[in-house]
Amino acid sequence: MSLSHTFNSHQQPSPARARQVIRNAKLWCDVESADEAAALSAEWGITLVPGFTASKLAWLKAREPENWARLRHVLLPHDYVNHFLTGRHVMEARGDPSGR
Repeated sequence: MSLSHTFNSHQQPSPARARQVIRNAKLWCDVESADEAAALSAEWGITLVPGFTASKLAWLKAREPENWARLRHVLLPHDYVNHFLTGRHVMEARGDPSGR
């Protein structure tokens, strides 16, 4: 048997220990992390949009420090499904599955 799956690449499931998810995933279109995206863009000298995982992680650290403290792994949705099915924390070598 084989299984194939595809997902949007910039949602952020946040797994803690023992395969438990800390909070609901922030969707790629969530713009609550706009301030964090602007700060990271200025710091890194690139344009980072709120839909990217880095700004969502900065948002989590600033706005939900108790959940940030519990965070052990960062997995994109397709990687979380792989983890759920295999118990392994791995990511695709090619990175972003949307082809960018």
